[in-house]
Parts: sequence; structure tokens; C-alpha cells
Amino acid sequence: MQSLKFVSPCFLLFFVFSLLSCGNNQSNDESNQASQLSKDSIELEKSKIELEKEKIQLEKAKITEQKNQIETNSENEQAIQLAQKAQSFNVNPSAIIVSDKANFYSAPDYMTKKKSYLVKGDLIEAIRVSNNFIYIEFYSQYLDKTSKGWIDVNDIEHYNY
Repeated sequence: MQSLKFVSPCFLLFFVFSLLSCGNNQSNDESNQASQLSKDSIELEKSKIELEKEKIQLEKAKITEQKNQIETNSENEQAIQLAQKAQSFNVNPSAIIVSDKANFYSAPDYMTKKKSYLVKGDLIEAIRVSNNFIYIEFYSQYLDKTSKGWIDVNDIEHYNY
């Protein structure tokens, strides 16, 4: 009986320890699950942030594309207006130099710039139009000389005598 009394408390102690131990395992499992949930939540937030970054980059690219399209449209409109202005000198050839210095070109091309030029206020007559350049012959009373060549249409405006 004494051994039974001794076994019983030991057994009881072992049983209580086992229960506590199981509780710790349960607690550890719950702690591990909570830790895993926390890690998963962090990973999910990282994924959300990456998706937001990608979304912002796509929006930036879209805005840049729209801006480029607007600039292209604007450049096209300017080119059309410039061509229309140049063609208008076929109808009304009288013009005046409006820029401070209007360079002569040997051909309707910016790469063919000559040393000679006209100055603001000089009156001219357009002879031909090509590539947004106007071919003119200009007589200078002061030099008693005629200058011929192409000038940029941006350097002139219509003039009614």
C-alpha cells in the first residue's frame, strides 16, 4: 500500500507534467501558427506593395505615352500650319522680313546656309515655295545689287503694299 501511495503521487505528478507539457505543445503550435500567419500577412503586404508599384509604373508609362502623343500631334499641327503658310505665298507673294536676320540658303534645306542675309523690314516677293522655304530675288538699292536664294518661311510674313 505504501508503494501504491508512492506511485500514485508520482503518477499524478507525471500525469500533471504530461498535461502541462501537452499544453505547452499546444501553446507552441498556436505560437507557430500565429508566427506563420504573421509571416504570411507580411508576405501578402509585400505583394500588395509590389503590385501597387507596378500599377504606378504602368500609369507613368501611360502618361508618358499620352504626353508623347500630344507632342507629336502638336508638332504635326505646327508642320501643317507652316506648310499652309508657305503655300499661301503662292497666292499672295508680297512679304516682309520679320526676323532680325533672315539667312539665304542655296537650296530649300537648312544645310545649305549662305553668308548673305536680309534684315527685318526688307520687302520681298516670293517666287517659288518648296519644303517650307521661299525662293526670292531681292534688289538692294543701297548696294545696287540683286540677291537670290531661299529663305525660311518663319522669317517672313505677308505684306500688303
